[in-house]
Amino acid sequence: MSDSKQYSSKDLTACCGYYCGDCYRFQNKIMTLAGKLAREIENSEFDQYVRMKHKITAGNIHDISSYDQFKTFLSVIENITRQECKTPCRAGSDGCEGACPVKICVAGRELEGCWECDEFESCVKADFLKPIWGKALSQNIKQIKKHGIDSWIPFRGKPYAWL
Repeated sequence: MSDSKQYSSKDLTACCGYYCGDCYRFQNKIMTLAGKLAREIENSEFDQYVRMKHKITAGNIHDISSYDQFKTFLSVIENITRQECKTPCRAGSDGCEGACPVKICVAGRELEGCWECDEFESCVKADFLKPIWGKALSQNIKQIKKHGIDSWIPFRGKPYAWL
């Protein structure tokens, strides 16, 4: 999903077992394009055009009444842009959702990741991620244990619950 060539396999392996290279938020075109679109709209003053066009087209074939939601659209685009993650948690970011309980636990136990913990099968610290990532974390942890942190990536699970 992303162009993650500047980081090693280990860097791209989050301590929870997720592969950052699969994440929509990590160096993703969607985030980059949303940012470009937001800047282009702002630089071109397109909002002024929409406001004026809306006044003169009401009721005719070029009616743009759907542009009543233009501010909401801009807000969504700006929110998408803010979601971008430029650095994997192992390489210095705070994790996907800020102060990640998994990252805190792993650091506190002085582990590389959950795959080194005897309690990972029954642990609930990553349960908040399951609606998005489904079984990927447990599948990935098993693959990391089997193949090692430098070789597990080709064997990883599907990155999102809906895939």
